[in-house]
Amino acid sequence: MGEPAVRKPGWYRDRSTGQRRFWNGVSWFDLAEVITPLPVRSAPRELPPPPAAVETRTPADRRAKLIGASALVVVVALAVVTTIALSGSPPPATPTQATGQAASPSSSPNPTDSVADSTSTSDASTTTAPTPAVAAAPSQTVPLPTTVSTPSSVVPGGRPLVTIVGDSITQFASAAISSGLHRNFTTDIHAVGGTKMSYWTSFIGSVVQSESAHAWIVELGTNDALSSNPTLADDFNNEVTQLAGQQCVVLVTVNPKLNGLADQLDQAMAGAAAQNPNVHLLDWGTIEYQNAKWLVADHIHPTKAGSTALAKLERGALTTDCGL
Repeated sequence: MGEPAVRKPGWYRDRSTGQRRFWNGVSWFDLAEVITPLPVRSAPRELPPPPAAVETRTPADRRAKLIGASALVVVVALAVVTTIALSGSPPPATPTQATGQAASPSSSPNPTDSVADSTSTSDASTTTAPTPAVAAAPSQTVPLPTTVSTPSSVVPGGRPLVTIVGDSITQFASAAISSGLHRNFTTDIHAVGGTKMSYWTSFIGSVVQSESAHAWIVELGTNDALSSNPTLADDFNNEVTQLAGQQCVVLVTVNPKLNGLADQLDQAMAGAAAQNPNVHLLDWGTIEYQNAKWLVADHIHPTKAGSTALAKLERGALTTDCGL
């Protein structure tokens, strides 16, 4: 192919070969020389990781492992048995295995007369000693009193000893009683809410046997009347019999308006006072209604003012009736 008639750069086709060539004004270039193919490479495909090897166990392997575990259990059991045999006694019981736990002081078998246990003594010279182990009545779940006074009707200091037992009414008034009597008497107060007369039978008996004859104040019977205790008469007669040889006994009456049984108990107290020269009656059950501020809303337990009044009446009974 010769030079074109017009020397203008551009593409020209060779008539003999049909190939296209480019004239740049100086020389010819074939199409393959002008257009350089661009190589295109696809991104390498990431192959997935090979699957994890799966451990295969034969029945023999599983049997061997089971035998090994069983042998370990046997070895541990033998070690425990050997330890017990060498020590001569089993391991100590855990707290949940302990038995003979004392009842909580706040427990009370009668919801109408339930207050936490309260005991107090007004004189530092009063000695504390463990109470003899005495079982309470089967129906009771409250704890027994825990203090016993010095075994003498007159403690050091010349003040007569007075043992006071009662239920939650005495609990409410215990601070006032201790404060109101301590100038003239050494008081040994035991009060447990919700208790009946039968609960105190063993305690009264133990004190009578261990101490000289002295003065007593007994405020019991409210819970017997409220629960319609069928053995109320026998329990009261037993109480009076136990205290027959004491220096002086002041019986505090219960509220006669509770029910007919309460009224019968008050009459029995009055009869005991008439028949026994050492027994005297403090008719708190009737006197308490003389002042509306002496009782709380339940008409059983004393208020602060009522507690003060009850303490004053008890001191008067000990001074006037008992001559102490």
